[in-house]
Amino acid sequence: MEFRDVIQNVSSSQRIEQLRSCRKSPDFGKSPIHFNGQQRFLDVYEIPLELLRFNTKNGRILMEIASLNEATGERSIDVDDMDSQKLIFKALWESNIERNTRTLEDLEEKDQQVPGVITSDGVIIDGNRRASLLMRLQIKHPSRSYRFKAIILDESSDDENGKTLEAFEIEKQISEDTKVDYNPINKYIKAAKMAEDYNLPIEELAELWKVKKSEIQNWLDIKKNMDKYLSHIGAKGHYKRLVGMEDGFINFTKLWKKIQHRDTPGVSDEIELSMTDKLTLEKAYFDLMRYSYRNNESNFNFKNIRALFFTAHTQSGIQFLSKPELIQRFLDTYNDKISEENNSFESQNSTSSLQSLYPDKDKDEILKLKDSKWAASTSLNDLIKEIDGRNQDMNLSSRPEKTISEIFRKFESLLVIEEGNIKWRSENIRNSLLEYNEEYANTKEEARLIGKMSDFIKRSF
Repeated sequence: MEFRDVIQNVSSSQRIEQLRSCRKSPDFGKSPIHFNGQQRFLDVYEIPLELLRFNTKNGRILMEIASLNEATGERSIDVDDMDSQKLIFKALWESNIERNTRTLEDLEEKDQQVPGVITSDGVIIDGNRRASLLMRLQIKHPSRSYRFKAIILDESSDDENGKTLEAFEIEKQISEDTKVDYNPINKYIKAAKMAEDYNLPIEELAELWKVKKSEIQNWLDIKKNMDKYLSHIGAKGHYKRLVGMEDGFINFTKLWKKIQHRDTPGVSDEIELSMTDKLTLEKAYFDLMRYSYRNNESNFNFKNIRALFFTAHTQSGIQFLSKPELIQRFLDTYNDKISEENNSFESQNSTSSLQSLYPDKDKDEILKLKDSKWAASTSLNDLIKEIDGRNQDMNLSSRPEKTISEIFRKFESLLVIEEGNIKWRSENIRNSLLEYNEEYANTKEEARLIGKMSDFIKRSF
């Protein structure tokens, strides 16, 4: 048995008629439901699996559905299209294989314990994942007859454009027992989609999610920056590429607002950034995110990126936004070299050309391969090292002689001179200083380490 054998290819009106018949069968008790501002207890029925349809607006897999829409090209994911339903069936499983495996075993042993909610034509509002797992059990045990326990909403429950049903799903989302089902990326997609589809003001969205208006605005800004990033890397709409990167976009959105309004501590007043400069820095930030992300997605963090851009968020690091000379050097080099590299890479490694070379890989696999190839070819890391070296030289050369003398006087208790060579008085001292300076923990350049110790000394004595 396959998935196509589980569901029935019938029209919405036919499903409505058959589900009316289900209402005539014995119910399985009542279940509480808070819908459209009212708390009610409604009958639960057993629904044949073939009458169910996965929800294409399901907030728990919006990221996957958006990626499917892009991957299928002109054919959008549709609730009445059997190929679409099969793709969603697969996406639901892959969204959390480990958890789904546990739930599948539990369903096989104990049957469905928590009822779902469906519309009058069988579209699943709550319980898409559970229904998909019951379908998997049906495929595994074709001789058995599995049913989905659910409340069937009245035909009058949905409004003209579906906003009421989506609001109901959001209410389920923010409850403690369902919050875990959501990938954080889907939250931003859902908020933006609700705002766009129904022209909802921020005030109404905030009321739906039970958060402040400022938080909703921040979500919408983050979603815009996610879209910018995906366009930058040639992966428009493929939100699955963003898994694990939420922290990067939160930081980018927050800190970039400060750059735009010029109120970030550590940003030099001498720096006047044109719109072109800001766009260049934006692209550079996205490249840094992409570069860091390519190796180990599960351990992705933005510590080094923050150190590069924002003095206020690091005690050490490059901090080039505080130095006009460095930022200009960075902008010039990025525009002259990195941008050209990116253009050359894209012309030789377009998504379509890679798909031709690797016909067995799906779109997401192709995009992942593309990211890895780009990271291996870019000289972005060399640029960072170059700017870092210039920063160290500037730090040492710009330090007043008095300050230099004071620092080395403090070092007298830490260092000794033997036969003209500077040595650490204790290896433990050296190791502790190296540990403090994580950025240089793997280098033997003692002079650069000493140059980085000014702040440490000032705090220690």
